[in-house]
Amino acid sequence: MPAPSLPLAEASLDLEHCTSCQACVELCPEVFGWDEDQELPYLKTSQGNEEDLRKAAAYCPKDCIQVTSLQRKTP
Repeated sequence: MPAPSLPLAEASLDLEHCTSCQACVELCPEVFGWDEDQELPYLKTSQGNEEDLRKAAAYCPKDCIQVTSLQRKTP
């Protein structure tokens, strides 16, 4: 029997008020990267583990991260 897959979610960034704290990069490095030139985070990929993305969004001091659940629909 295959292992259950982790719930996926999609992330988006609104960097207008970003404080460059890098919490998102530390908490979810598989989704968020750091642009050294602009000193801002960027999305490596838009999808990741929902729990990790929600944790990163909760730690963002300026609410720059939006998370949308990608729950599978059953027939």
